Amino acid sequence: MSPAPEQPHLNGAFYGPPIPPKTKSYNRPGRRGGGGSCNPLTCCFSCICSCIFNLICQILITVAIFLAVIGLIFWFIFRPNVPKFHVDNATLTRFTLSPTNDTLYYNLAVNMTFRNPNRRLGIYYDKIEANAMYHGRRFATAEVQGFYLGHKKENNVSSVFKGEQVVDDGVITKYDSEKSDDVIELI
Repeated sequence: MSPAPEQPHLNGAFYGPPIPPKTKSYNRPGRRGGGGSCNPLTCCFSCICSCIFNLICQILITVAIFLAVIGLIFWFIFRPNVPKFHVDNATLTRFTLSPTNDTLYYNLAVNMTFRNPNRRLGIYYDKIEANAMYHGRRFATAEVQGFYLGHKKENNVSSVFKGEQVVDDGVITKYDSEKSDDVIELI
């Protein structure tokens, strides 16, 4: 075995941090533990507040879970479906544009069917508003009488749009182009 190499000569200067002298160690007492500075009244109040907050959180979580379970049970029992609606037929007896004052005269009768596909839920329609549109622009509105639609039932409803409406240039150009084709598209 070869001898360890000698260390270079040190000049005795040390430039690191100073080493502190030994002192008494002091342990700071924790919030709830072992020191004489803890006031029993403060500790008791802190414990009570913590317990009350914990209880309130547990109650709120329990209520939220209970409501979620009730909602899920309700959905599984009733399984609500979206009501169906369609137009059976529409009769357009008048749809003319006055050449002098840009007024559209119309007479449109529509028959609609409302159907409730639910087995256990009835639907009450308070207010039904039907809109007649021509190329995305409403030219008439009619309100339909509200009614109750029982489970697995259908109801036929009629609505009439009759009157006149002043229209803008965009509607006039579309009307003129469709008039030459003898086809009018009500959307």
